[in-house]
Amino acid sequence: MELAFVILGAAILGIIARYSLPHRELVGALLLPLTTAAAAAIVWELLTWAGMKPSSPWIWIITFAIAIIKAFGAELWLVRRRLKADAQALASR
Repeated sequence: MELAFVILGAAILGIIARYSLPHRELVGALLLPLTTAAAAAIVWELLTWAGMKPSSPWIWIITFAIAIIKAFGAELWLVRRRLKADAQALASR
C-alpha cells in the first residue's frame, strides 16, 4: 500500500516540476511525472530490500528527496537538450 502512496506522491512532484519551470512546452506532458514516479518506486524498492521498514521516516525522506532531485533535474536537462537540438537543427538548414 505504501508503494502506491510513493508512486502517487512522486507523480505529483513531477507535475509540480513540469508546471513550475519555464519551457514546459518542449517536454511531453506525461514524461516527467511518469519517469519521476518510476524512479521513486525503484528507490523505494531498493530501500526496502536494503532492510528499511515503511514505518521509518528515513525511507520516506530519502525516496522523496531523490524524486524531487530527479524531477527538477530531469526537467532542466531535457529542456536544455531540446533547445540545443533545436538550435543545431535550425543551423543545419
